[in-house]
Amino acid sequence: MPDSISSTMNDSHAAIILTSLIIGCVILLGVGAALICSKCRRMLQKSRNTVAASPTELPKIDRICDPPFLYKNQSSGMVQCLVCQGAIHVGEMVRQLSICKHLFHANCISTWLHSSSTCPRCQRDIRAPDERIIGPCSSLELA
Repeated sequence: MPDSISSTMNDSHAAIILTSLIIGCVILLGVGAALICSKCRRMLQKSRNTVAASPTELPKIDRICDPPFLYKNQSSGMVQCLVCQGAIHVGEMVRQLSICKHLFHANCISTWLHSSSTCPRCQRDIRAPDERIIGPCSSLELA
């Protein structure tokens, strides 16, 4: 009988230690995830608060976007910025693309236009006409 009690106690100690290790790992993972989330939130907030376009690129943005303005709720539904996936709220600075009239946060669309030449919503080419490449010229054939 004493051997079975000793064996049972060793098993229960092992179970307690294993459970403690698992709980400790879960806590460490949670703390790590919280730190990563807070860093991402700070980066997103910082990108929303800073002007994304450099002075040399502002004319390009001004040619394809209407000037920034404060959003006023003009519809009954929610308007979403597809760049950041966030809702556009009354009083936020927004810009509208001149060609397709889609609306985005001003900083979000400025950032988007640094790396893309299409509307995030409809994928339409939004570059100014003088920046578009039509394609290879078929009238210039080499003999």
